[in-house]
Amino acid sequence: VRLVRFMLVRVRLVRLMLDRVRLVRVRLVRVRLVRVRLVRARLVRARLVRARLARARLARVRLFRAGLAGVRLVWVRLVRFARVRFARVMLARVRLVRVRLDRLRLVRVRLVRVRLARVRLARVRLNRLVLVSVV
Repeated sequence: VRLVRFMLVRVRLVRLMLDRVRLVRVRLVRVRLVRVRLVRARLVRARLVRARLARARLARVRLFRAGLAGVRLVWVRLVRFARVRFARVMLARVRLVRVRLDRLRLVRVRLVRVRLARVRLARVRLNRLVLVSVV
């Protein structure tokens, strides 16, 4: 009877040991699972951080490009404005030159008319003189 009891106790002990080993294995598996989950979580976080950085970089690039586009727009507007201004100045100069030329022409025409009038007056005087001398 004692032997049987002793054997039963041993069997129980062995079972307990086996249960403990199983528990340890289960715990190890759980620890591994937790580690895997942590690694996955880290990877996900790293992906999120990379995605955020990529978005921030894209936003910076877009802002930079928008800034460049804005600068280009301003430059184009300035160039257009300068061209328009230059064209206006040139037109004004051309008009001034035309006005001056017109004035010169008018002066020449007046001078010619004055000369013609003087010539007529001289002819008239000459004619009078001739008439007077003839009479």
